[in-house]
Amino acid sequence: MKLKSVVFTVALAAASSAFATGTAYLDASWFSTNSTQTASIMPNGTFDTLLTSPIVITNDTASTAAPVGLTLDSYKITAYMTNLVVHATLPAVPAAMDIGGSDKQAIGAICAATDDGHNKWYGLYYNSTGGKLDWAEITKDGNYADEGAPYVFVTSFKASTKGVTYSVKNAGGTTVAETDETLTVSESVADAPSRFAFAGTGAYTNLVAEFIVSIAGSTAVRVEGGTGMIAVNGDSIYDAIRTNPDTQALNGLKNWVNYVLGIDAVTATTKPYPAPVQNNQASKLTFGLGGVNVRAKDATGADVEYTIEKKNGADWESAVGGEYKSSNSKFDVNADSSKVNYYRIKIRIDPVH
Repeated sequence: MKLKSVVFTVALAAASSAFATGTAYLDASWFSTNSTQTASIMPNGTFDTLLTSPIVITNDTASTAAPVGLTLDSYKITAYMTNLVVHATLPAVPAAMDIGGSDKQAIGAICAATDDGHNKWYGLYYNSTGGKLDWAEITKDGNYADEGAPYVFVTSFKASTKGVTYSVKNAGGTTVAETDETLTVSESVADAPSRFAFAGTGAYTNLVAEFIVSIAGSTAVRVEGGTGMIAVNGDSIYDAIRTNPDTQALNGLKNWVNYVLGIDAVTATTKPYPAPVQNNQASKLTFGLGGVNVRAKDATGADVEYTIEKKNGADWESAVGGEYKSSNSKFDVNADSSKVNYYRIKIRIDPVH
């Protein structure tokens, strides 16, 4: 029986970073394929395995805990699938599965199956009335599954509750299936899940897993034309940041960049600069990042790093071998007393994606 479109999850790992609506973020590492299962994955990324012994993807990061001060909202897993196989009928749900050597029930799954002449979408949940795992139809607006087409499966487990939501998107990004409300799962997902599994015949091209965490009193704001996000404090003084984040301010920086850097009273001259720091080495110059009061990552979700460049004739080049450091770190630069030297800072900001 072909089960390509079934995605069973006993747990999931952390991979990148994301905001929920009005909340903020944390990051962790990518999935890695369980070394004991890699032989089952064919070279072209396809898989062909029994439901009772699926391909298991495990978490490869040591820490699965939310940072201090942030409230964990949910865990989200996105699977990019190709060549959808639609079941002739809904597959039977086993009571337990061998997931990475542990015999546990799956707490989530997505599949497509034919019913009443249509290829419909289904999500796994725990039917408390029957006391067993069951399928809930999640098809939306007549958007039925297309055999052989690529899809994106999104599963979100609510932290500290027994809840799961599902959505399916087509290659164009349109949602074709989703849950109307949170479904119940068979066990608590309060702890960070750690495994994800594929069963049957098919292929996947990518997996992305995320922690979704909240920052009290903040709003998630899309920046850089919607390609990134930051968390912005809800106070009215930051209305311009929330409504026009990409607008250029008086100092030539975008509103959201000034917010992340902590430049609140913006004028034409309030800009970052290389700040000299006293040291006891005659042959070294020490620089820090000046003119800013960078907001912490647990306040905005953004990583801020910088480097030092020096002028070499008409061109600028790295003064520190291309290295970037966190905003509160210092750089030691070799002093050159043979000529007048000019230095500048270059800042790299990575918002949530």
